[in-house]
Amino acid sequence: MSETKKNYIKLILNKMKEPKFRPMRRSEMAKEFKLHESERPALRAALKKLVHQGEVVILRKNRYALPHEQKSVTGKISIHAKGFGFVSILHDPSLPDIFIPKNATHGARSRDIVRISYTESSKPTRAGEKLSYEGEVLEIVERAYTSLAGTLHEEQGRQYVEILDNRFPEHIYVKSVKDGLSPVAGNVVVISVEESDSKKKDKTFYGSILEDWGSSEQANMDISMLMKNYDLPMEFSDELLAEANKMTLPKGDALLAGRKDLRDKFIFTIDPFDARDFDDAIHMEVTKEGKIILGIHIADVAHFVPEGGAIDEEAIERGNSTYLVDRVIPMLPEHLTNHLCSLVPKQDRLVHSVILTLNREGKWLDYETHRSVIHSKARLTYAEAQDIIDEKASDHPTDVQLKVREIFKITEMLRKKRIKSGALDFSMPERKIILDDTGKVDEVRLSKPLNACQLIEECMLIANQIVARIISEKMDQAIYRVHEEPSEEQWKKMGEDLEAFNLPIIPECNHDLNKLIRGFKEGPNKQLATITILKNLMRARYSEERLEHFGLSFSHYSHFTSPIRRYPDLIAHRFLCSLEQGSTPDIDLKQLQYWAQHCSQTERDSDEAEKASKDLKMLAYYHDLLTKGEVGPYEMVVTGVSNFGLLLEFKDTGQRGMIPFSNLSNEYVNVDEQHQIAKAKRSGQIWKPGTELECTIALVNIRDRRIELDTERKGGKSGGKKSKKNKSYSKGKDKSSTKPKKKKEQSGKPSSHSPKKKSRSKKERKHK
Repeated sequence: MSETKKNYIKLILNKMKEPKFRPMRRSEMAKEFKLHESERPALRAALKKLVHQGEVVILRKNRYALPHEQKSVTGKISIHAKGFGFVSILHDPSLPDIFIPKNATHGARSRDIVRISYTESSKPTRAGEKLSYEGEVLEIVERAYTSLAGTLHEEQGRQYVEILDNRFPEHIYVKSVKDGLSPVAGNVVVISVEESDSKKKDKTFYGSILEDWGSSEQANMDISMLMKNYDLPMEFSDELLAEANKMTLPKGDALLAGRKDLRDKFIFTIDPFDARDFDDAIHMEVTKEGKIILGIHIADVAHFVPEGGAIDEEAIERGNSTYLVDRVIPMLPEHLTNHLCSLVPKQDRLVHSVILTLNREGKWLDYETHRSVIHSKARLTYAEAQDIIDEKASDHPTDVQLKVREIFKITEMLRKKRIKSGALDFSMPERKIILDDTGKVDEVRLSKPLNACQLIEECMLIANQIVARIISEKMDQAIYRVHEEPSEEQWKKMGEDLEAFNLPIIPECNHDLNKLIRGFKEGPNKQLATITILKNLMRARYSEERLEHFGLSFSHYSHFTSPIRRYPDLIAHRFLCSLEQGSTPDIDLKQLQYWAQHCSQTERDSDEAEKASKDLKMLAYYHDLLTKGEVGPYEMVVTGVSNFGLLLEFKDTGQRGMIPFSNLSNEYVNVDEQHQIAKAKRSGQIWKPGTELECTIALVNIRDRRIELDTERKGGKSGGKKSKKNKSYSKGKDKSSTKPKKKKEQSGKPSSHSPKKKSRSKKERKHK
């Protein structure tokens, strides 16, 4: 190592040993050391060397620090179906999620608040970073749940409740029933969960039935159970609803008090066809000088929800609205979301407006914000707006059509400039699940985002940027939406994962990612490459500190445009109101940190619940097909290669499934998981992401969220027609399925799979 690098290593370590040192990013360190641009590669090399030697660690914010000694921290644990867990630290976002081995959970259940000790580990984190921490549960601070919803069964005179969620105990045996209840087998009940002795090998759970919800055959009862088990609020209290229902729109002079009157402007909304609330509206004008005025108007929720009130406290607790497959769990009561704060056409409404002035080339000239009153002239759906953009026949007046086309031209120009500056230009098919009156899947629609959606998205991005700029100029800290650049290890992992696509370059920046995606033709490989990139990116979150938004390539970004459904947006509205009135909000840093952490967590929980609700419906759909013998074949595409088999996706619905190698080939299969390739040893047949197959359904296990597939057999028969597997599901069992055993091997070495030497049928094979 050169003398220069030695000096940098000494400089770095001395800095980090200072009592007041805080973890720093590489760019911050370069600024602290007053380095010239030409000196930064040496700093990078020195940091890389220190990390490799274990003298310095990289924290989740891409910040460098000395390794932590063993510490005790508090966080929320998530338990995997296989028994291990991850703990998200509540009050230290600089730490990644901490891995908890199966034998160190000590009775903790999913979503419990736990106190843990932790040390450095070589195991990967969920974000894909190489550096991570491993811990042990020291104390269960707070139980996340004391009761669960499930289906009541009776077997040999013994009652138990089956919980169709592998995060929780599968069976809870009934010790007693609340007075006045007489539930029968097949009913959905709420049962308490008594503490079990984590030291005993017997993990049997017991409880008392507290509620009887009736037959499990009722429409969408599965989603009601999910809501209970995800601890999602069922409804608002009567007192809170009464408070909300008393609210009215100001009238007369009070309507315009402290507001600009924009009711004469041609303002309109564009939303999904099934939207129930409209929290944003837009308008555009051209001045005599040829300047373009673009207005984005957001529902003024802050006017109706004062800080510290009962409605505000409930909104904080919920953090955001949750969108399940069959319903919306709103952050605010319906009277606010669907009436007072909804920007319905032909009605006066209170808004907070963001006004941007541009020239014809799309350059920002000026911007301002203020509270306003609007009167929306029209309501369009995305499909209607798209027809107007495509110049198809429309029922909307000519002036509406002209405005839509004018705004689209401007926003499309702004979008292209944003992408040119480095914003990621990815698009994934959106899946819309349509249910019938019984709560079963009636239709699944896969569609690409419309230009009309991008029009609205671009307007919202502009408003969020402007608000973030105004707030950051006058406040040291606030609530920002941040998305950090991938760490060096994540870039490396991403490159390794993308090798399966034989790409000409290894990505090292956002521009590289856009080039890679543009290089693909439309089809499965483009979608799979996009997924591969996305899973190696950081997760966007809220932070009290303004950081760059990597995905959007913005230096300033906050959430402001959806205060009806996101609490951070409501906070931004309040901050902006104070600043517009000439006062700086008096905010406690710990309060900001709590809001940022809490809302990031509720967003993650909502996303997980939304995905689970869709999975429940889709798995029930395929389970019904299997029951009726409609096992396929179905057209599928490989999305990944694991040591157990191929991960696939139904081309018509986007549903995921897996086919074990034992169901795929009669010969040895060599697996290179790192490069995502599986190869049959004798025939040379290759499977990799993008490979298309026809498969049949072999098994559907709703509790484990798993669909196992098979290849079509001669004579049209399928290994999927195994009624025992289907019946075993009804009691939460899966005894007939044989999980392939993983061969012990050295890390990084290809694994092999062979057919069973002796079996009852030549068509039945198992993993070697």
